[in-house]
Parts: sequence; structure tokens; C-alpha cells
Amino acid sequence: MPPPDPSPCAPVAAVAVARDAPVDVVGAAVVGALCGVSSAVFLRGLDVVTAARLAQPWLPWALPAAAAALLVVVGRWAGAASRGTALVLWRAATGQGEPVPRRLWLFALVGTCWTHLFGGSAGREGTALQMGGAVADAVAAVGGAGRGRDDERRRRLLLAGLAGGFGSVFGTPVAGAVFALEVVVLGRVDVARALPAVVAAFVGDAVGGAALHALGGAHGAWPVVVVDAASGRLLAASVALGALAGVVAVVFLVLTAWVRAASTRLSPAVRGAAVGLVIVVLWRCAGRDDVLGLSLPALSAALSGEPDAALCVWKLVLTAVTVGGGLIGGEVTPLFVIGAGLGASLAAPLQVPVDVAAVTAMAAVFGGAAGTPWALSLMVVELCGVGVLAPALLATFTASWIVRAAGRSLYERWPGVASSATAVASITSRSATASITTDPTDPTDPTDPTDPTDPTDPTDPAPGR
Repeated sequence: MPPPDPSPCAPVAAVAVARDAPVDVVGAAVVGALCGVSSAVFLRGLDVVTAARLAQPWLPWALPAAAAALLVVVGRWAGAASRGTALVLWRAATGQGEPVPRRLWLFALVGTCWTHLFGGSAGREGTALQMGGAVADAVAAVGGAGRGRDDERRRRLLLAGLAGGFGSVFGTPVAGAVFALEVVVLGRVDVARALPAVVAAFVGDAVGGAALHALGGAHGAWPVVVVDAASGRLLAASVALGALAGVVAVVFLVLTAWVRAASTRLSPAVRGAAVGLVIVVLWRCAGRDDVLGLSLPALSAALSGEPDAALCVWKLVLTAVTVGGGLIGGEVTPLFVIGAGLGASLAAPLQVPVDVAAVTAMAAVFGGAAGTPWALSLMVVELCGVGVLAPALLATFTASWIVRAAGRSLYERWPGVASSATAVASITSRSATASITTDPTDPTDPTDPTDPTDPTDPTDPAPGR
């Protein structure tokens, strides 16, 4: 449990939050609606490009050229939008800096669909977070927020954008709200700013579901998992699954970081071509098409008790190369595939039901990687039923502890996540009442041009997700 904020600015911020609550609710509802429509368009776009790839088997062979073209376009025209999720999380955490570029919405949408069209192994949450951040900052600007460098209302609306994006793209509003609050405060839920996030998540889910239906799509169906009783054996097995999921998450994060470090030394065109070529080679070595894209059939098979351990290994490597190589997309669904396969494979040795083990490990791999155990535990409850809550909590917290002990995080490109919560807490507490004076010698200063983890630094070649 983190210590209470000793800053005298905290009461001031709380008063401001209470005073602005009616305006926040309206703004959050608008943000949520826009996030819902955005997610519906995005999900239908993924359906279209996935169907096109399956109908045209030659498309994955063109991935080297497609990836090179994507990275050249991003490098030439994206500007600050190339920082992706890292930029949105930093803005949401501090409320500082220039607005999130409006073009981020388009780059995230088109870039992710482009990645999936040619067979890149990526997910959806990164795109939803970026689109949500872009629309939230646009609403904040229209409402007069964000005119100063430090704006508490702007931060609350950005949190709403993250919640609305995550909640609407997966159809999980509770998890969306908790994820937004949990991820930007380094694993601690920021209760004072919960109202806009909750409103945006539920509005986004409702509007997104209706819009998706109107476009001829629907969220995927999930099995209802029934747990007879939370026995000691099940709880012990959940801890074991969480530990193994944490190790898998660390392996994924280390491999992704290695690919990123190796590939950013190259020019955008060469980087894209090289990454695309590696993916094609891995795909042909795997000898199967279901390792490309979201791999939803593999996820369904694992949840049904038919895991494929080999596919999970290929999926881990391909996703690390895709994301670490700079292609656009998220990580949730690929890590769900990996986690569900891990859990289903270990169900028999651990003597637990296969569906319980699959769902538990599924939550633990991504929850551990992202450092969001509460959000992922609640997410699987929304998807599969309340019976999985206890095992999911044990597994995700165990996995999160292992990933944190290893000094890793899925969002370590966001300053402060992989280092210290103190710096971000200090910045956000000062943001409540005053602007920050840039100190070029301060290693925690987000505007320091010499800081290699600064998401606003145009000299940093590593693109955000």
C-alpha cells in the first residue's frame, strides 16, 4: 500500500476535482462516446483486413515492403505521434506539455490495420489507448483545458480517454476504468480521479457496442467459467500459474526490448524491411498461418482445453519482433493467447479445471507485464464470470511482483515506470497548483532534451506503441 501523498497540494487538487465534477461528467461522456465510435470503426477495420489477409495468402509475403513503407511514413509525418502510448500515458500522468497530436488517432487506426493486413502479430489495446488519448485531448482543448503546461482537468479527461478506449475495444467498462487509473499511477488506483474514467468507460462501452452492431460486427463470445469452490489446491495452483506467467512476461519484455534496441539503429526503411523479413522467416519456420495477426482461433482452442504449446512459443517470438520492431499495435490479445495456452497446458499437472487455468494464466501474463493486476482480474471477471476472481487476483499479483522484481514493464518507455514512482508523484503533486520550471540537470524532468526516456524527445528513434 503506497504512503499517502504528503504534499500540501493534495487537498487543493481534491477540492478542484470536486468543484469540476459536473463539467468532468459531461466531458467524460463526450470522450466516452467518441472512444466508443472509434473502437467500433477500428474493430470493423480489423475484421476487414483480417478477412482480406486470409483470402489473399500472398499478403504476408509482402510484409517486408509494407513494414518499410509504414515506418518511413511514421518517421516522416507522424512527428510526436510516433511516441504512441508512451506519450499518452505521460500526458495523462502529469497533465503537462503540448496537446496529444490529433494525427495520433489516424496513425494508430491505419497503422494497426496495416500491420494486421500483412500478418504482423499485434494486439488492440495500444491502438485503443492512443485513439482515446487523442480524442480526449481534443475535447479538453475545446472545453478550454490544457492551455497551461499543467492542467488537472486535462489530466482527468485524458484518463477518461484511456478508460473509454480500453473499455470500449474489449467491451469491459469496469476493467477499462480501473486500467486507466492503475496504469498511470504505477499500480495504485487514483480514486480522486475515478469519476470521469468510470463515466467514459461505461459510455464508451454502450456507444461502442451499438456502433459496432450498426457496422455489422460484435465483440467475441467468451465462455462462462464456473468455479465450484476456491479450494486450497486451486489457490496454490493460481500462485504457481502466476509465477510462471510472470516469468513468461519477463521473457517477452526482455526479447521485445532487445529487438527494439537492435532495430532502432537502422534507418526506418531498412528497419521495417528487416523486421518484416524476420517475421516472414519465422512464419515459414512455424509452418502455420494461425501465428499471424490476433490468433483468435488459438485463443478459443486453449480456452476449450485444446492448447498448443508450440503456437504459444511462436506467438511470443513473433509478437516481440512485431512490437519491438516498431510496427503499430498492442499486446493484449497476443499475450492472452500465450497465457491461455500456458494455463491450459498446465491444468492437468496442477489438477485444476482447464478453463480456470487458461483464464487465470491469460490474465496473469498481461496483468504482470503491464503491472495492472486489478484491471486484468476484473477484466476476466467481466468476460468469463465472477468465479475466476480469486484465482485471477492471486495469479496476476504474483506475476506483477515477479515482473517488477525483474525491473521490467510493458510501458517502460513511459518515464518513471521502470525507475521510480516518486518522481512522477512529485511532478503530479506540483502540477496541482503551479507550472514546473524546466531544469536541464534534473533526471526526472520530462522536458529534459538529454533524457533518453522522454516521450517528447524528437531525437529518440524508438517509436511508441
